[in-house]
Amino acid sequence: MNKISIRRFVYIPIIVTLCFFTNLINTNLKKPVLSISKEESAYNFGPLSLKIASAGNERLLASILWIQTLLESDEEHYKKDDGNSWMFYRFNSISYLTPNFYENYLFGGKYLSIIKDDIYGAETIYEKGLRIYPEDYELIKDAAFNYYFEIKDYDKAITLYKKILNHPRIEKEFSLLPSIIAKAIHKRGSPEEAYAVLLTQYKTTKIEAIKKRLALRLYSIKAIIDLECLNSEKKDCSNYDFFNYPYIKNKNGSFSSKYQFKYYK
Repeated sequence: MNKISIRRFVYIPIIVTLCFFTNLINTNLKKPVLSISKEESAYNFGPLSLKIASAGNERLLASILWIQTLLESDEEHYKKDDGNSWMFYRFNSISYLTPNFYENYLFGGKYLSIIKDDIYGAETIYEKGLRIYPEDYELIKDAAFNYYFEIKDYDKAITLYKKILNHPRIEKEFSLLPSIIAKAIHKRGSPEEAYAVLLTQYKTTKIEAIKKRLALRLYSIKAIIDLECLNSEKKDCSNYDFFNYPYIKNKNGSFSSKYQFKYYK
């Protein structure tokens, strides 16, 4: 056996040993989780650049952007003041490529408003949608909701709500709207009116992520209304919260809710 063959036999156990320890370390060592926010990783191009790049295939490019945005959509709140969320730029680009794409305004505005908390991005998307569909019931209702409940611009909300005041769906879905408008005009809004606006939005949306977020707000407002009533020993108070759990009567006679909640103005 020559020297080269002997060296090969010497290296084999060393290599096997190194492989064993490498595998052992990889198995037992906890690696740090690398988490990059979608706001940091998403890429967006300017609408004009996209239109030029589409080479006349705006609808095809808009469809690709739409599907990709839905697949990548996240529920991270947008908290910066230096622009808008990444999803806004996607919806905005799609509206530039295909102005008549109705679902982009309806879904985009609602998702930005309630899920992403990009309320001014939602305002822009709704305004663009209403320029194309100025009489659309759903867009008017959702844009008014964004003004009323998120931006708290009650004058703009009232202007929009008045446009659908006589719509045939109002009597069935939103019978309290006339009262809400009257009280809002005289600056006498109450938690009950806010609850009615929110409940209408909850009942008419079909997007589960949005319904979940709205349910938490509804729980909070209903708990505020009910607990104030119960703890004031008034009559005809509701004894059940939004999730249909009974309120808890404490040893000192006061009432509290099963879940903690945030106070909304």
